[in-house]
Amino acid sequence: MFQDNGLSRDHARGSMVFAAGEAGPLWRVTQGLVALQTPLAAGGRLVQLAVAGDLIGIESLCERPYALEACALTTCRLEPVGLDGEPDRSLLMREALLLQQSRSIDMAELRTGAVSDRLSQMLQLLGHDWRKLQSAPPRTIEAIRCELPVLSDLARAIDAQKETVCRVLGRLLPRNRPRRAAAKASLELAT
Repeated sequence: MFQDNGLSRDHARGSMVFAAGEAGPLWRVTQGLVALQTPLAAGGRLVQLAVAGDLIGIESLCERPYALEACALTTCRLEPVGLDGEPDRSLLMREALLLQQSRSIDMAELRTGAVSDRLSQMLQLLGHDWRKLQSAPPRTIEAIRCELPVLSDLARAIDAQKETVCRVLGRLLPRNRPRRAAAKASLELAT
């Protein structure tokens, strides 16, 4: 089995975490959002999302290479999970099994219903309650917008058109003042 004695690894948004076919350790996501997908050569279809606390690279528990590729959708941090014998492996397999079920439910919620519901679910997975964000200060809203996946990845994750996601995101996470309204207000003040 592959042993990685390194410490945590940080990945920039959009970077490859690992490729399908590679052998490597079991990883725990400690920060951010990771997409597990089929290889780009096979269409790059999104299979699952992993959030902080999740295990990825679970094939390593069976001493197999990774079946999917992992890509950082946001800035993320991963830590290798050490295995100290069969009892650890068994506990981690059980944890991975339960996480798989939970993330399958998340994926179903991200892919069905109104786009606003799907986007709200995505914000929830990232640790944000959009209802509380309605009254958040503009700085908080902008910080959250900056940490979101890029628009194309966000649209792919919730199975919607980019334009629709952009429009709904504007309602869920409104900017301080739309540019047109600010320009119109400036013109009104000048006259």
